Amino acid sequence: MGKLRLILLYFIVVLGVNAQEVELPGDFRQHNLTTFNASLLNPTFALDQNRPQSIALWTRWQWQTVDADPTTTFINYTTSLNENSVIGGGFLQHNTGVYLQTGGILNYAYAFEISENAKLALGINVLGYQREIADDRFASSGGINILNADSNEFIMQFAPGIRLMLDAFSLSFTSENIVQISSNNNANENTKKVFLGAMAYDFPVPLFGGTGGTSLRPMLYLKSIPEMETQLGFNALLTSQRFWAQGGYNSFYGVSAGVGGIFLKSLSIGILMEFGLDQGVKDKDATFELVTAIRFGNKKETEILPQEIEITKGLNNENEETREGKEMMKNKEKVIESKKQAAIPQEKMTKIKTAEIKNEVALKTEQPSKPESVTKGKYEEVENLEGLQPGYYLIANVFGTKKYLDNFMESLRKKGLEPKSFYRSFNKFNYVYLESYNSLEAAEKARDSKFYGRYTDETWIFRVIGN
Repeated sequence: MGKLRLILLYFIVVLGVNAQEVELPGDFRQHNLTTFNASLLNPTFALDQNRPQSIALWTRWQWQTVDADPTTTFINYTTSLNENSVIGGGFLQHNTGVYLQTGGILNYAYAFEISENAKLALGINVLGYQREIADDRFASSGGINILNADSNEFIMQFAPGIRLMLDAFSLSFTSENIVQISSNNNANENTKKVFLGAMAYDFPVPLFGGTGGTSLRPMLYLKSIPEMETQLGFNALLTSQRFWAQGGYNSFYGVSAGVGGIFLKSLSIGILMEFGLDQGVKDKDATFELVTAIRFGNKKETEILPQEIEITKGLNNENEETREGKEMMKNKEKVIESKKQAAIPQEKMTKIKTAEIKNEVALKTEQPSKPESVTKGKYEEVENLEGLQPGYYLIANVFGTKKYLDNFMESLRKKGLEPKSFYRSFNKFNYVYLESYNSLEAAEKARDSKFYGRYTDETWIFRVIGN
């Protein structure tokens, strides 16, 4: 009778402990990776969100303080092979709560151009790691073996990803372990798959007098983990030239908030905290994440082929094709302008000319000591342009061919800039701009300061008047 009571008491204690302990999902818990090292979330994110060329460190302390050993450590290097492909590699150590996984990861991604505004990206992560028991407390209980000797093994894991990008919208899908091979049985049939689907959209945000360098990216995702409830999550990333901020929600882990700064144009440091909301996790300690990254400048200049007719600002020696490209654009603009003026009644034209003369006299009278107009020869103006808000756009370059447009914009991104572009159908040129401003004064200040020292080549201003 005494032995029976002891057995019952033992099971009550064991069941009580198990009821209080929350089982952690066996995935990498990388749902908060929205920028550096985001390739661990989906391999195709290496194309842009990893911000190549860079080396980044991500650490996560799950439900514990930062003075303890991190539960996850991932250091990764990413670089561009060309304008459409990236490659990366790194070290990963992850504690699932039962196993400690230590090894390396290789990443590759390529983007296929479907049309001018659409791309299809394919990527893959290849992981190789040694798996061993993380804590001897899980190894045995009262002489009963819970984990057998096969728990210590080397595992190869393949994680493919796909991503469709339509302008600012993207739809992605990946599996963390679609194929898994172990050193013990070389089998994949017992592997339980982890799947993740996500969709995101990039919005320009009018901060600091412009929209060119600041954007907001909300992302909604769904993650399926074997023997666990499907995770529904949402996060939003606000990025600028100097900082980033993010917030999110995960149906299992709770809410998160993080912030980071960019120093000396290349060093990025950020921190994130996550708090549980649901019963069973809300009493846990907060989770901490730390991201540190260094971006390397690209010394390779944008390639300009002789047969390409484009406008290249800031070059000391212009080639013949470049000059012809400028003349071509000027001639087209003159033809369009002459047609517009021919359609205006003579009386209205006279009033316009009179107003222009008055404005010119007023400027000379009010500002006699002001240097020659900074907009002279560098100021274009249209009443309306589809897809653009009224404002003053700081133009860095103009291209007639999409290939060279993409090359130039990629070179700017590798310098830490976030360029955008628009297309003018009347002259069939793509305009690349660094920033947009609400006032001419702000635009001129940015231009005259060489974009505050961040872009040393020549720029000019393009104005959209609006209604």
